[in-house]
Amino acid sequence: KTHAVFVYDATVRIPLLLRFPRALPKGKVYAGPVRTVDLVPTILAALKLPGGKETQGTNLLPALAGEAPPPDQLQYSESLPSEVGFGMAPLYGVRHGGYKW
Repeated sequence: KTHAVFVYDATVRIPLLLRFPRALPKGKVYAGPVRTVDLVPTILAALKLPGGKETQGTNLLPALAGEAPPPDQLQYSESLPSEVGFGMAPLYGVRHGGYKW
């Protein structure tokens, strides 16, 4: 019941499935990290649509297609339900490479 409010790997590392027949090879498995902020620029690139000036995140399409290495970037996690629902301090996590804080 309360396990999901923590920033454990089991709740933060969630598999992502994408299907873009014209942009990604069939059956490709990408082992790099994906941040939710990267989804919009990646989907826009797959649809060949421009992003706006305010669009945040990184287009992961070259890395997903195997044409480039995964970008070297920090992944940020937070859990506000711990504070709101349980009166605990908010929980934060940062991951970079093989390290997690």
